Amino acid sequence: MWFVSRVFFMLVNDSHGASDHLGPFKSDVSIPALFVFGDSWVDNGNGRYMGNPNPSSAYSVDFKVDNQSRASNGKTMADFIAQTFGLPFLPPFLSLKKSESIQFGANYASSGCGILPETKKYTYVKCMDLDEQIELFKSSLKSFKNLDELSRSLIFINMGQNDMDLNKRLSSNGSVDMGECLAEPLAKRLQRLYDHGGRKFLVSNSLPLGCRPFSISQEKPTTRCVERLNKLASEFNSYLPRMLEDLESTLSGSKFVLLDVYKVFEDVFSQPASYGKGY
Repeated sequence: MWFVSRVFFMLVNDSHGASDHLGPFKSDVSIPALFVFGDSWVDNGNGRYMGNPNPSSAYSVDFKVDNQSRASNGKTMADFIAQTFGLPFLPPFLSLKKSESIQFGANYASSGCGILPETKKYTYVKCMDLDEQIELFKSSLKSFKNLDELSRSLIFINMGQNDMDLNKRLSSNGSVDMGECLAEPLAKRLQRLYDHGGRKFLVSNSLPLGCRPFSISQEKPTTRCVERLNKLASEFNSYLPRMLEDLESTLSGSKFVLLDVYKVFEDVFSQPASYGKGY
């Protein structure tokens, strides 16, 4: 739980706008590299190298890195995690040349896709599902200079939102079992990452999907948020703690930690005034 509290401190610290006063939080735990898998919440430019249209002009207005792009005005969770551990901002993997090393890790995240390959057919951009991201990770390990360090590196996964939001089989079916349809497929893919050498995992749950401004503007709910989407996110999230415990107990030498972003965002949405200007 120590690790979770430190990550939360870093996320909430920035959300409160306090980082300008306190400076970026630095962990006293050392990791050699960070590998990121996910969707637009952590993608830092892979879509750009897949031929997708330029993102909104509002993106990256507060934080720009050459040859990168984010679906955000500033840094993503992955950027903050890299900063916390004293690592450089990771390159989007597709921006790298074949001869380039991934000494400090890489970002394989892809906006628009999800855990399930079938979700891709519902999206509006070219993207890589989690299976494809894992295959890229596997192929890139030959350029990771010290494979012994892989077991001490951190693998961060933030994925599942698009499966619940875009995949009609899940989003339109009130009786769907989110454990069978989404949590179990995620567990299988986490085991594949373990089989490729990963041992330390930080897995994010889903934020309250129905409270996003986009969801509210699209569906115009009579309640504060789109409860249908929040219900899907909550059901998916409910499976994760036990799933990660089971993986850790069966995969020798592994460590799985849950990052509860649902709670972070819920606090922001329910008490916006306490988070300062702009909320």
